[in-house]
Amino acid sequence: MALQSQLFRNDPKLEAAATSDPAHILPGATGPHVTKIQQALNQIDGAKIDFDGVYGNQTATAVLAFKRKRNIINRNFQTQPDNIVGKMTITALDKEVLAQEQPLPDRRTCILFQATPVDVAAPTFRLGITQTSGDIVGAGNDADKMAAAFRASRATLRSARDKLFDLANAIRDKKQLTPGLTRIFNIAAKWLNLDPSNKDAAVPHLDKASELMLRNINLKTSTGTDVQLTRVSANFHAQSTTNSPDLGLRCGTPFFSPDGPNCRRDVVTHEFFHMVGVAHGGGGLNDPTIRSAITTPAQALNSADNLAQLVAELETPGGKTDACARGGE
Repeated sequence: MALQSQLFRNDPKLEAAATSDPAHILPGATGPHVTKIQQALNQIDGAKIDFDGVYGNQTATAVLAFKRKRNIINRNFQTQPDNIVGKMTITALDKEVLAQEQPLPDRRTCILFQATPVDVAAPTFRLGITQTSGDIVGAGNDADKMAAAFRASRATLRSARDKLFDLANAIRDKKQLTPGLTRIFNIAAKWLNLDPSNKDAAVPHLDKASELMLRNINLKTSTGTDVQLTRVSANFHAQSTTNSPDLGLRCGTPFFSPDGPNCRRDVVTHEFFHMVGVAHGGGGLNDPTIRSAITTPAQALNSADNLAQLVAELETPGGKTDACARGGE
């Protein structure tokens, strides 16, 4: 059966590895197909491998760890997992990547319950998946706005990630960029501080941005539920705590009025980047760095502002975003 994930499908070397023993991918291999394996291991297991396309010690160790966790062993001639990507391994990787690529359900319900924090001046609204209705219930206009912003943020992130994925693969495959991909590259170059004259050098940064978007999309609390959005009486757009999705997103008065729907969408995207560990491009979480001070791809990839602006410009018709897209603090 052909590979199903967007990351792996139609790659000749990965497809061959899924069906042919001689086509197994071994340590020492190099090329774009190895980069995709590295990206998959980072996304699934948080392996933190450099996207260098070289099946070196880092990648071999991550492959072995992946197989040990899942007890992937060819029991015809093995008793222990190895560090080779063969038919069983590429199939398992493909299945887990595909699961991460699937859109989150768009039908959500807002459940009204009493808030306990002392700074909460209005009820708290929790976003959760409902199996019975696609309607927003029991909450009122503020909850509607939070739910809509949450859904729009997830949708634009998925679409933006797909665009960066297609762009990176086109560059890797040495294809002539279409006008559409050229537009995407120019927007990415703007917000990721890429060198427009060196597209090959841009690929690792596009891959990293894509990985961060996927982590944003898949963000859950420690119990596997959606991150909670709370209406608070405060003068910030929204506020979160880095690496702490369990603490939720606090939405202040400006989030609801006069912010528009694109602004609310982009604020959620921005704050969720903080919750997956992205700061402010060299400044601390609570010490924003002004845009003009971000001059390298590494700084841009550590800037929730830059990443949220990248998503917004890729996905907003006409490329126009609301003024508050730069952040919620």
